[in-house]
Formats: sequence, structure tokens, C-alpha cells
Amino acid sequence: MSQRSFSAACCIIGDEILNGKTRDSNAYFLANYLFELGIDLKRVEVIPDDYEAIEETIRRLSNKHDLVFTSGGIGPTHDDITYAALAKTFNLPLKLDQETCERMEASSKSKFPDWSLTEERKRMATFPEPSEKVRNHNELWVPVVVVNKNVHVLPGIPRLFEGLLESLRPRFQSMLGDHAAAYHRIQIATKRNEGQIAHFLTELQEACQSKQIKIGSYPNWGEGKDGARVVVSVVGKDEVEVKAISQQLIEGIEGTKGKGSTSALTQSILHHYGQIKTGLFTSPHLVAVRERIRINGVPLSEEKFAKYSQDVWERLEATKTTVFDQDDLRQQREHPDKPIYFRYLTLVALHAFVEEKVDCAILEVGVGGEYDSTNVIEKPVVCGITALGLDHVSVLGDTIDQIAWHKAGIMKPHVPVVSFEQPPLAMDVVRKRAEEKKAPLTVLYAKDISKLDHIEIGLAGVHQKYNALTAIELCKIWLQRVRGIQFRPEEDVPEGFKKGLALVKWPGRGQQLAIEDTKYANIASNTTWYLDGAHTVESLEVCADWFKSTMAATKTAQRVLVFNCTHGRDSSRLLQVISNIQPAVQFDHVVFTTNITYREGYTTDNTNHTVSVDEASSVQQLLAKSWMEQVPGFDSGHIHVVPTIEDAVDFAVHLSNQGKTPVQVLTTGSLIMVGNTLTVLGFEPQ
Repeated sequence: MSQRSFSAACCIIGDEILNGKTRDSNAYFLANYLFELGIDLKRVEVIPDDYEAIEETIRRLSNKHDLVFTSGGIGPTHDDITYAALAKTFNLPLKLDQETCERMEASSKSKFPDWSLTEERKRMATFPEPSEKVRNHNELWVPVVVVNKNVHVLPGIPRLFEGLLESLRPRFQSMLGDHAAAYHRIQIATKRNEGQIAHFLTELQEACQSKQIKIGSYPNWGEGKDGARVVVSVVGKDEVEVKAISQQLIEGIEGTKGKGSTSALTQSILHHYGQIKTGLFTSPHLVAVRERIRINGVPLSEEKFAKYSQDVWERLEATKTTVFDQDDLRQQREHPDKPIYFRYLTLVALHAFVEEKVDCAILEVGVGGEYDSTNVIEKPVVCGITALGLDHVSVLGDTIDQIAWHKAGIMKPHVPVVSFEQPPLAMDVVRKRAEEKKAPLTVLYAKDISKLDHIEIGLAGVHQKYNALTAIELCKIWLQRVRGIQFRPEEDVPEGFKKGLALVKWPGRGQQLAIEDTKYANIASNTTWYLDGAHTVESLEVCADWFKSTMAATKTAQRVLVFNCTHGRDSSRLLQVISNIQPAVQFDHVVFTTNITYREGYTTDNTNHTVSVDEASSVQQLLAKSWMEQVPGFDSGHIHVVPTIEDAVDFAVHLSNQGKTPVQVLTTGSLIMVGNTLTVLGFEPQ
């Protein structure tokens, strides 16, 4: 059944709020209350005790929203005019409500025997008529008066406001009926600042707009607890989608916190060390979902991925025990007969590893550890915990030691565990959980990366040395326990590990791809793509250094920059990182493209139908203008704005066919664009 959206507005009435005498807490309480119910609070307005202001505001809000809540202005004094103003707003008479008078008198005299019902006190029981008096709170005499069917009048005193609002909960739940769908919110705390993550957040919000998911970013000025600078919030009514988008946020903001790289390093070391058949399960994928499941470092073929996926599907179909009405969507959501996306892929990976008879399976945890779907192996050979790094994930209010508790949940009784050093509180939790499980714990320290000073590692960046330390220790323990191989204590990096460390590759990050290895091999030659999904200032600086150092060896070439950014706020700053190396690399052409993969009419899973070409191109036009400002004197005829990535690739191919000079293409600014570029090139991740 489709879900109808209900909207609400709140009007806080009181001069004391506007002049700073009283701090309002009712709007905050109402916002949380409606969020739990799944009602959209669209507006909160604070207005004075003034007839005209109340009339204009309430009439407008009542016409526009399903529910309106007022707070304040219903006491016995001259400035308590809410009831009278509402009567005037809807052209209704005022009438003294006898039942309210009786309830007020009974309640008050039980506490104050000399109390009497004065004319001033009768103001609190004089309501617009007709109106509904909702008396769901047995301990309070004051009713919630509902005027014009949707304006709910509540007192300004927080204790009374909250109590009466809670008494209305069954009423609103009944109103929502089959449309009821509470909001779900996951909040992610990070030590990065907003400028560093703005580009990625914009891309992700655009991608999930049609799924009715909202992503918000809220800075902590200075730093919050555990050093958090920003909290990113994901809100939506579809819990599955909220969790899926949150996982993308985790991966995008935190990177993979070293999990993916460490897993890839571990696989490469073992595969190249000896005749060890490896299975590797990681996330996310860059081009095709089958990249997540690799045998000996190579993604499953389409045929095998299809077969193993179908095997799991048929097994689940054959073993399900409950049959639900196919038309009852709520029932299907509450009791799915198939696991959600990541869990399903975990099953496919495990099935593939069994069928392929791997010697060693390496599983990268999705999120957390304790409750992750990969945490189903009862007796692994060894477990690893990478550095938490600068970012951590939590529901707001959680602490870094609670996060560490989840990560340490992968530990198993008497199974060795390797952990990179963590912040003190987190490290205490890791040690405590290891003691509880009687799991032998090895802690690695950042200071020890000097052991890798003369070791070639196929992944760029100092942080990859931290991951390499972890991978080396994991491989040592696995080989000792499974193959009985002993290593000398002074042997920091066994000789047999060096080949695997040097040959490890992770597509889309510092990747070099010759046109001979693409589907354009028979169309053009002498063209090389340099692809890096960098999309922050820091990662683009690393990308720029990498490209500049690579270009130093080739003096004669036509160089093309293909750049993408989906939002104008930080786009100029991001582009500046690349334009800064123009004197050194001398780009001949600059191409700005959208993230749209193919031209209209093409069919592909990577095509984004939610963003028009014109809309997406407008930001790229702004980037073209920024390039001219950042690189004065650049030939404007060599700046190109194209509607799709296919057009950008075709431009480079056409340039290659015009002459004999090599063409070198730097493609960067967006991981999504890099993945889609590889799709257009027909690249098969290996």
C-alpha cells in the first residue's frame, strides 16, 4: 500500500520567547514526537501575543498543513489571547465550556480549598465554537482544543505541553492508520570538517533523491566528544534504504577505514606466497557487483556470479517455511523471505568459496562487526581489526569505546586477533573483549611502519603502510596455524610476502589503464587513462602529486583533464587543486562532464535517470568558467563541457586518432565518474 505523507506546523505564541525572557523547548519536543510518528514537521514559527499575527499565521498554516500545533497564550491574563484570536481567525463565536470549568474547579479545589472560579479563570475555559475538546489526559483538567479540524491548541508550560501531546499519540496513530511509517535516522560522527565531505554528500544526496532519503550535515563548532567535528544524518521512512545509504556514507566519508585495502593486501600476499587459492569478499564495488567476490584476486565471471546467486536464491526459496500474501507489502517488509542486499551477497560469497574450494577465505566486514552479516563464521583462523582512523560511526550519543565494542565483536573464543593501535578508550575495550574471549591479542603500532621503508607496496599513501603491517601479521598467523610455517622473530617482512605487497591493485584509485586494455583497442592507440576517484581536497592533492610525478618521465604528449563535480559550493576549490599543477603537466584540453554514463537511448544499469543532462551540465559550465579564472591565458576553445561520460571518452579517442602524439587522460573528481568511465571503456576489473 502506498504511503501518504502527513505534514505539520508549529506556532509558538509569546512575547516572552521573542524578547529572550523564556527559552522555548516545546518545538524541540514536538519535532521529536512527530518524527517518531512519521509526520513531517515542515515549519516552526514564533510570533508575538498579537491578534493580527496570530490570525495571519494560523490561517496560512491551517490551509497548508494537515496538522497545526500552537503553544502558549491560553492563561488567565490579558495577554493570553490565543482562543480569542483563533475565534476571530475562523469567524467563530467564543463560548464558555461548562465541563472544562467543572474539571478546573474540582482539580484546583482539591489542592487549594479557597480557590474560586473567577472571571479571569473562565478565560481558560472559553473556546471557539464549534471545536473539539480532547480529554485524553486523566490528570489534567485542561483539554486539547481542536479548531477548524486541524489546529491543536496547547499550553506553553513544557510539562503540560508534553503531557497533553503524549495523550494524543493514540489519536494520531489511528489517523495515520495503514499510512503509518515511522522515520528512521542513523547519524554518523566524523572528525572531518564539512568542506572535506561536502562534495561526496552532494553526490550521494542527488543519487538517493528519488528514494525520499534526506542527508543532513551538522557541524560541532570546535570539536564534539571524541573529537567529532561533524554529524551527518540520514533520515527516511524506508529502514532498509536508510541503512543502505548510511553504509555508503560510512564508506564514502571514512573510506573503508583500511578494511578493504587490508583485505586486498592479505589476499595478494597469500596468493603470491605459494599455491594458496584465495577467496576475497569486499565492498563496495566500482563497476560490477561481482567485483565484491574474487577468486585468487579475480572477480567472479558473469556466468559464475549468476550461477552462485541463483543457487542461493533457489535454496532460500526451497527452505522458506511461511507463505505471505503477495499483495501485503507491510507483511513482506516485516517478514522478508530473502535477506537484504549485503546479507544476500555475503551468502553468495560464502557459497562461491565452498564451490570453488578455496584454501583461504578473506571476509571484509561491512559495518561494525558484532552484528554484521559476515560475522557468522564460528571458528575463523584469525581475526583482524584495522585502525579506527580519524572517523568513527555512531548513533548520536554513542562513544568511541562503544564503537570499539562492535568492532571487537568479530573476536571468537581462543582465536588469535590482530588489532592496529586504537585511541585509549577503544584500545581498552579491544583488550577487555579479547580477555573475555580468551583470544590471543597482537597489537600493532604506527611507529613500526619504518619496517616498511624499503618495501614496495602497490597501493599509494602512508596509511597503506599501516594496513600492510596488519595484513603481514594476519598472513603470518594464518600460515603458521594452517600450513605450519614458522617465521623468525626478526623477520619483519618475510621474503615471500614482498611480491604480493608490490603487486596488489585496487581499481579506480591511482589506476593506469592503456587503451589496448579497453574495448577501444581496435579504434585508437597510444592513449592512456589515469583514473583516481579522489573527491576531497586532500585526496585530490595526492592524485595531483601522483599524476605530476608520472608525467615527469614523458615530455611529449597531449594531456587531457576529465573532471567532474556535482555541486558548485566547493567545486572551484576542488578544481584549484588540479589547476595548481597546470604549469608542471600542461593540460592541452580540459573536459567537464556529468556523471551520466551513456547518451540518451542507451540502456545500462549505470545510467542515472533522476538528473537531467541540462541540470547536471550547468555545474560543469561553472567549472569551465572557474578553470579560465584559475588558469589565465588557457585557450577557451580547448575547454569542453559534455553531457555524458561516453562523450568525454569519445573526445579523447578522437584526439588520439588525429595525430601520432601520445594522449594521456587524467580522470578524477568523482569515484562515481571513475567507475562509470571504466564501464564505458569496457574495463573488466581484475
